[in-house]
Amino acid sequence: MVDLKLDGCENCTTLPSLALMGSLQNLTIRLMGKMKKIGGEVYGEGCSKSFQSLRTLCFEDLQEWKYWDPVENDHVQRFPCLQKLSISQCPKLSGRLPNHLPLLDNLVIDECEQLVVSFSSLPMLRSLEINRCKGMVCCSLVDSEALNSMSTGRESNFPVFRSWSREGFQKLEHLSIVGCEELIHLLANKICPENAPQESSYFTFLQELHLKELRNLVSFPDGLLSILSRVTIRQCDALTSLHEGLKHSNAHLKYLEVYDCPSLTFIVRGRLPSSLKELSIIRCENLACILDNGEDICTSSPSSYSLVHRDDMDNTSTSLLYKLRMVECHSLTHLSSTDQLPSTLAELSLANCSSLRTLGQLSKGLVSLFY
Repeated sequence: MVDLKLDGCENCTTLPSLALMGSLQNLTIRLMGKMKKIGGEVYGEGCSKSFQSLRTLCFEDLQEWKYWDPVENDHVQRFPCLQKLSISQCPKLSGRLPNHLPLLDNLVIDECEQLVVSFSSLPMLRSLEINRCKGMVCCSLVDSEALNSMSTGRESNFPVFRSWSREGFQKLEHLSIVGCEELIHLLANKICPENAPQESSYFTFLQELHLKELRNLVSFPDGLLSILSRVTIRQCDALTSLHEGLKHSNAHLKYLEVYDCPSLTFIVRGRLPSSLKELSIIRCENLACILDNGEDICTSSPSSYSLVHRDDMDNTSTSLLYKLRMVECHSLTHLSSTDQLPSTLAELSLANCSSLRTLGQLSKGLVSLFY
């Protein structure tokens, strides 16, 4: 047998010796409402090798499950081939997970409020998602050297997360942070600082950053947003601008989306990253301008700013902006006071920007206009 799913066995309190099924590759256990413990019985009496072929292990909606005993020591091998482990909706589960999973590639822990996720040896881990858990602890600098995708969600222990930058997550490519209301400064200016020596650089492979419901976030590390490829920011109520995060001479940012940030008054001071291709700003009700040239324009005259920086007036080709979308930005009055829009702009979408007075000089290459 290769695949086994135990689903809805409401009266079952223990599991058989599943580990002795030498060909088993995929195992799912869900909706077993009376099961409280998984211990030595599942591995087989006196068996030194167990789950030798298992690739995927999923536990879901085990409301009374409290304890998982991996029964680990130097003389037994558990889960030597396990690649994906998923545990969700197990609110009473506590204790620890198996400590040594040499081939684990994907780990998902969701809605396990009592579980402290702790490990010391996951050398192949590439994707990690921890939502609504007490926290997570790494015990080695080389545990997660292969990790390239990470998400932490609401009710996770973010003070622990802040220390992860010191734990060797060098290959992380995708980072998602949701609902961490205590977060004020994103990782304390320690993500890949410009011109930093190699030993003090963090997350040097990061490409995508997704932030949501960070109610108290006010700042980014210098240049962080510019060196990424895609950034999405949603419901960050205290954020007033993205200027610090967009300061970088070697910009790579292509896609920037900002939603529901009511305190945002401008995006950047000076100019947008030259690499930016798509910009979407939605329901930012106090956004007065996209660019602030340092002359206090957002609170004085809206005729002082432009989508094209004044140094680039004669060469708008320095911009790669292809698509601009502005929705429900009721304080926005001008797109460009100088009538200058990037010559590369092909798609312009405007909706419910009630104070907008003029569109400026439209690009000759514009192929789509929604207003």
